[in-house]
Amino acid sequence: MVQNAKHHLHRLLRWSEKYTKTDMVYFASGNLWLVVGRIATSGSGFLLTLGFANLLTPEAFGSYKYILAVAGFIGAFSLNGLGNAALRAIGRGQIDVIPSLFRTAVMWSIPASFVALGIGGYYLHMNNFTLGWSLIVIAILNPLLSNLAITKSFFIATGDFKRTTLYNSISTLIQIAVIISSLLLTKNVLVIASTYFIINAIVGYGTYWLSIRTLKVKDDPTHLEETIQYTKHLSVLGILQTVVGQLDQLLLWHFAGPVALATYAIALGPIRELRSLSTNITSLAFPKIAEKTKGDAAHTVREKSKKILIGYAVFTLTYILIAPYAFHLLFPRYMAAVLPSQILALSLVFQSLSLADLFLFVHGGIKDRYRIIVPSQTARAILYLVLIPPYGLYGAAAAGLLAEGANLAATAYAYHTNHHRKAT
Repeated sequence: MVQNAKHHLHRLLRWSEKYTKTDMVYFASGNLWLVVGRIATSGSGFLLTLGFANLLTPEAFGSYKYILAVAGFIGAFSLNGLGNAALRAIGRGQIDVIPSLFRTAVMWSIPASFVALGIGGYYLHMNNFTLGWSLIVIAILNPLLSNLAITKSFFIATGDFKRTTLYNSISTLIQIAVIISSLLLTKNVLVIASTYFIINAIVGYGTYWLSIRTLKVKDDPTHLEETIQYTKHLSVLGILQTVVGQLDQLLLWHFAGPVALATYAIALGPIRELRSLSTNITSLAFPKIAEKTKGDAAHTVREKSKKILIGYAVFTLTYILIAPYAFHLLFPRYMAAVLPSQILALSLVFQSLSLADLFLFVHGGIKDRYRIIVPSQTARAILYLVLIPPYGLYGAAAAGLLAEGANLAATAYAYHTNHHRKAT
């Protein structure tokens, strides 16, 4: 009976392909695991946000977010392009370069750790023990924390979405459980932040070790130099992205205070989760885009992007309408976050070019990455610097929306330029 149901479902999916113009069997099987994983991670993340919003004061939560922003800022000055470079290497059948690549990246992270130690020592001297000791913990764990994201590339590149989901979901659930436990046991921001960094390092390295053995990866540095060179290019761009990505939180902390930063974090949280839907789409699309010719891939991107735009438009409208009721029910301390969250939600429609960005990553060159990242991140930094100091929380929301628009324009320009090169 079960086999009969599977057979009918398979026929239905194949029948639908003449309307969707998509391999629906592949989409359904792969997306099923990615959706399960997204539900697990989003659900866990939602519980964590609820915990922070209701178990910590806004001042304490804002301080915690500031410490995480500082950690992200420090981690920027490493080979932060490691994950994407590994994804590209695996897609080219060079998976055995991963162990050498990881060791090299760890060594490149050590200078940033020494900088963190120096800054931590300064804050201890100024009697700011929470930030001082947090920076020392960050310094010790930075070489691992900055590079363990490489693991997420392994199974996506091979198209093994089931294993991707299992590994990422189990890792996330362990991390969230430990952090929520620390929230229930203490309100000390230093302890909670240290717990976050330590459990991420332990679980991350455990997942890396298990993934290497599951895939039977050998230690072959044959393609190391080529991959490192590509990683360096991505990392130069990654420094700009990561530093600017933390700038809104750093500026809010200094100009509007920890409560404004906590409110902004609550406003941005649901939007980040909805944006992450594009991660599912690009994860499914990566193996397919990578195996197509450039012309066929470009045609696929144009067709699918229209459908993605419609889907995100529906999500955006729905979210804007229900946000006031959802915040009143779940985050009553943070009703000031409703309007900023609705403003930020408008940026969801810009995710419609996520496949164009993936196309440029697979079939474009490093110049395409520069065409997207340099102008869009420069615009983002200028918007944050201009709007956050005088307008605080609402300036951050407006700047975030305009910055996503700048990223959309840069991606569209790079995509158009790529095709113009092909034509000429």
